[in-house]
Amino acid sequence: MRRLFFFIHCFSILIGTLPVRADEFESKVVSIKAMANLGDAKAQTKLGVMYAKGDGVPQNLDESKKWIEKAANQGFEPARLLLDVIDNHGKPSDPKKSRALIEEAARNGSVSAYYILGKMYLNGEGVPENHQAAIVWLEKAGVNGHLKAQIMLGEMYSEGRVIPQDSIQAYKWFSLAANQGDADSERFKEQVAQKLTPAQIAEIQILLRK
Repeated sequence: MRRLFFFIHCFSILIGTLPVRADEFESKVVSIKAMANLGDAKAQTKLGVMYAKGDGVPQNLDESKKWIEKAANQGFEPARLLLDVIDNHGKPSDPKKSRALIEEAARNGSVSAYYILGKMYLNGEGVPENHQAAIVWLEKAGVNGHLKAQIMLGEMYSEGRVIPQDSIQAYKWFSLAANQGDADSERFKEQVAQKLTPAQIAEIQILLRK
């Protein structure tokens, strides 16, 4: 089930997520439902993902599959791949196709796709586990402003998880995330700062302003 929701999350990012602002959220849900009922395959896929995640609608996996199936029957490739993952209980019958869709999005400059590929390589989800490739993709996402990638990199460098512990790198990534308003990253940044000299902190801050 964890793997299934990982792929659902991946595809939800690739086809577009709901807005964060509360004043936009409800109208967006209504719009997606209307478009889905009119037969728009992308909207049907979005609605299916929403039902899978309980995002804007009550969570309902049967309803999720129904809408994704409607889109897949129209030949919408993301829906076809996602339906394959659902039917195979979280394991795509052809992982290369799922990976190819995400890689294509990355080639087209999707920052979310950079992050997804990083997580895939980190956890061996649909690709062979490769920590070096994971860091490359996560850092590419992080330098392009992907908040979750920045937080993950901060944690990895702070803890020395799959990469050597590096307080300077941890401070840098937590700083970038904190600059986007993440309160936890601000707190973690201050904890990491205790391991650094004032000169090191000043140097990092100069680099971040460039």
